[in-house]
Amino acid sequence: MLRNSNQINLETPDPDPYAGLISSLISVVFIGIDASTLLGLVVLLVLLLLSGLISGSETAFFSLKPSDITWLKNHQQKRSLKVLSLREIPKTLLATILVANNLVNVAIVILSSFLTLKIFDFGDSVFISFLVRVVVITSLLLLLGEIMPKIYANHEPLKIALFVAPFLGFFVVLFRPLSRVLVLSTSFIDKRMGNKPNSISMSDLSVAIDIT
Repeated sequence: MLRNSNQINLETPDPDPYAGLISSLISVVFIGIDASTLLGLVVLLVLLLLSGLISGSETAFFSLKPSDITWLKNHQQKRSLKVLSLREIPKTLLATILVANNLVNVAIVILSSFLTLKIFDFGDSVFISFLVRVVVITSLLLLLGEIMPKIYANHEPLKIALFVAPFLGFFVVLFRPLSRVLVLSTSFIDKRMGNKPNSISMSDLSVAIDIT
């Protein structure tokens, strides 16, 4: 009897460490999509596209080469002139991009979290709810709204700058009060640099405004 008992214990498989996770995933209930949820998904998609557009514009405008600037000056078109005029106010432009991008990203997080709760029922599974609402959504936002647009804009800065110039012009006017506050709040950088105002890179200015 003892030998049989030992044999049974040896043949009993260890619990699967992923069994709990799989069970929790299976327990997630798909509630469905109604008209309001569908509208929310469309708005979410538009916000993701807008986030990518804004993120890419930052890389595009500050990655233009001297040859690109020469091309813009030689082609006196409306969009070309708009790009040149925006580059003449780099601090305001950068502050506007940061304000618009942060507002859009916050809206994406709030809306996606709301839609997730409307589409799925996670029950008592706090971990799965956290995994979907935080990890998955954040990863998609970083990939689609930040990384991929910046990579593409780095390869095609002139093309992206010409495309987003009208939108950025609108945002500069719309967010002028906020961007002005951010620009003024970074004036301490110029004071600390003393007689070296040209040594501030756009990267340093971006970090300063982001911290503020």
